[in-house]
Amino acid sequence: MAFEDDLVSDAAIFLNEDEFAEEVTYRVASSGATSSVLAEIEDEGDTIQTDGLQARIKRSAVAQPIKGDQITRSGGKPFTIQFITDEGAIWVLDCAGEEEIQ
Repeated sequence: MAFEDDLVSDAAIFLNEDEFAEEVTYRVASSGATSSVLAEIEDEGDTIQTDGLQARIKRSAVAQPIKGDQITRSGGKPFTIQFITDEGAIWVLDCAGEEEIQ
């Protein structure tokens, strides 16, 4: 098995609801289209300027994330993607909340 295949296999293990993932809504900013994807969420909490989170999703779930697309947790508010990192089989999405922290 090639290294890339190992990464895809590992992503499938970690990014499932029995392990670390939760279902979130991914919204494409340009079209408004939404889809449910599994994501590992790390809540970055409140910072000096805004609240934020980091989401890890499988590359197969979203072909190409774009800055400005949004992630929404169940029953929560949307977080807008600010930075995107490609880690092989996983996209790492750094997101900011909609409101500034005072």
